[in-house]
Amino acid sequence: MSIAKKIGDTIGDKIGELTVGKVVALIAGGLSASLLAAWAYVWMHVNPQFDYVAKPSSSASHFVGLAEILHKIDTDSRQYCSGGLDERLGRIGLRRCYRFTFVPGLLYKMYVCTHDELPIEAHTSDQLVALRAFEGKFASLQCFSVVPQQSVGAYDYDIVQGKGVSFHLLRFPNAAPEKTPFCGCSPSDVKGIANTIDAKLEN
Repeated sequence: MSIAKKIGDTIGDKIGELTVGKVVALIAGGLSASLLAAWAYVWMHVNPQFDYVAKPSSSASHFVGLAEILHKIDTDSRQYCSGGLDERLGRIGLRRCYRFTFVPGLLYKMYVCTHDELPIEAHTSDQLVALRAFEGKFASLQCFSVVPQQSVGAYDYDIVQGKGVSFHLLRFPNAAPEKTPFCGCSPSDVKGIANTIDAKLEN
């Protein structure tokens, strides 16, 4: 065999090795990227993070309207809880699917007079933890309590009215009067809130 042929064969082998190595590296990289994407998808379904922030108004009562926050917590508690693959993936981790019931139903529309400018926040993947955070923040005002429905299911809870809640009739423009819950609010606070949210206080 000539020296030129030996050199050619050697170069060919080296090129072949490099090509195979690159192919293997590309396949490995592709598999790693696919596994990473799959892991991210599963993780987001197993343990998604939720942010709940209620900012008190600038009025003297520094009231907080809880309707948007409590509605979001309730809605998020059913996210990835359709009973299909999403829920099964969630069960791999710590994801819990809750069923919350407001007692009475209008309770989630509550206005709370915090007399505090600090925002109320909860950052968690667990909606029960979020509800407990808001319950604890208003514990001294006795606005609401989160009570397990042990006779129904392990993840069923009632959000029940506390002793500090009073109901007042508010009428918004072009709407019928509606009972609205207030907590920790004096009569002057209630009147001020009605003016701020463009409603007429009827009692």
